[in-house]
Amino acid sequence: MSKKVAETHDLRLTLELEQIDGLFSPEAEINIFRIVQESLNNIVAHAAATEAQVLIKRNAQHVEVKIQDNGKGFAPGATPDTGTTRRGFGLIGMAERARLLGSDYQITSLPGQGTTMTLTINLENGRP
Repeated sequence: MSKKVAETHDLRLTLELEQIDGLFSPEAEINIFRIVQESLNNIVAHAAATEAQVLIKRNAQHVEVKIQDNGKGFAPGATPDTGTTRRGFGLIGMAERARLLGSDYQITSLPGQGTTMTLTINLENGRP
């Protein structure tokens, strides 16, 4: 999916993906995929970014998914498309999926400095 987004939009995308296939239940895999998908959709639709990075790292304690861009960013508490403090449905959906995963979810952004979405899924004994 990431490669298709980069090919169809003017976006230089860097991928650093560690192997996590089979680590999660099918339901959890879908939630992770949808969070990544929505993050990339937000970059394409709202960020006006020229570069983005998708990082998936795993250690014994957690899996971290980080997606960042060099786009226009947005003020804390504002949605990228409206500039208001009302959250968009995409961000709400991402937060809900993160909650279902029992993970830590954070979006950091500042106007003119891009946006970073970080999802940290805690593991017990190497499993979620």
